[in-house]
Amino acid sequence: MISEEQRKQSSKEQRDFEVNMNTESLSVKGFLGTWHTADSTSVSGVDFFLMKNDTYADMANIVVDGGGRLVLDNVYDGFDEHTTELLRQEVMEVPKLPDETISVDNMKSYGYSWGGMLPMNETAALEVMQNCNVFCSIQITPREWRRTKRR
Repeated sequence: MISEEQRKQSSKEQRDFEVNMNTESLSVKGFLGTWHTADSTSVSGVDFFLMKNDTYADMANIVVDGGGRLVLDNVYDGFDEHTTELLRQEVMEVPKLPDETISVDNMKSYGYSWGGMLPMNETAALEVMQNCNVFCSIQITPREWRRTKRR
């Protein structure tokens, strides 16, 4: 998910490199080898590219945005329904984030990369949880939940 502020910032950034259907030998941070474009799709006006590894043909594919930044990894079935839904979550606009102290970029740098997750600190999460149904495999009250989080 991206906020309006992040969308504006992203559009202001100048790119020296843009991925297209002819891209070859792309290096992607955190992944071995180089990659070439196998397919592309557009979701809500944002272009995404399915990349295949140049060296390891049996390696899972990845999806990058137009600037070559990793969006999804472990993609096995191209732009299937599941992958497309994950991309929709990535570009879904959020008018106001529940916690302005943490950005989506911060959240992703901490390792939380699922597009359906909103960044927030513990206090904001507890506040949001008071207004949400949380389904557990065991019966637990909000008071017990807070107590277990402190341990």
